[in-house]
Amino acid sequence: MVRKANLSGKLLCIAPVVCYLNFFFSYVCLHRLEKSSGRGIFRRINDILLEEQSSSSSSTGNNNIKNITTAQELDVNPRFGILSHGTQPDPIYNYGNQASLILFEQTIERLCTTPSRYSTVPELMDDRTSLIRQIEEVDYGYLWNAVRNSIQGKLFVIEKILIWNVYNDKGERIGLAAFYDRERCAPYCK
Repeated sequence: MVRKANLSGKLLCIAPVVCYLNFFFSYVCLHRLEKSSGRGIFRRINDILLEEQSSSSSSTGNNNIKNITTAQELDVNPRFGILSHGTQPDPIYNYGNQASLILFEQTIERLCTTPSRYSTVPELMDDRTSLIRQIEEVDYGYLWNAVRNSIQGKLFVIEKILIWNVYNDKGERIGLAAFYDRERCAPYCK
C-alpha cells in the first residue's frame, strides 16, 4: 500500500506505509501529545475501549475488545479519527487515517491538498482562530460539539475533538493534530 503525505506543503509519496506511520505518528505526532498532556493517544483509545468493555461485559459477559497499540492499527482503524495539518497561513491537511477519510468523504490524495478551513463551518462555531490560538499556547485542548463539513457537503457534529501541537525533533512547531471518536459523531440538525 502506498500512502501520500503532505509535509511542509510538498506532496510526497511514501512507501511502504509502515515507515511513514512509524516516523510521523510514533515520533512526531503521538509522542508530543503524551509529553504535553501526560497521556498518549493509545492510552486514551484503550481507556475508551476498556470503559466500554467494563460496561458491556457486566451485562453480556463479553470481554473481546482488541486494544490499538501501533500506528499501523490506528491508520486503518475505522472508528478513531486522526487528522493533522501544517503551519501554513492557510493550513493544509497532511494526514488523515481511515476513520477521517470515511467521515470527511475524502481520499488521502485529495485530503492532502485541502486547507483545513474547508472542513469547518465558521458561522456554526465560536471564533475558530481564537480557540486554536488558545490551544497552541498550552500545547493541547478540546473543541466541543464542533460542526464539520465533508467534501460532499454533509454537515456533522463531532462531540469532542482533542487537538495538540506537533513539533519536529528540533522543537519547532510543524502543525496541529486532532483526535476524535467517530462513535461520538452525529449528523448536524439545524
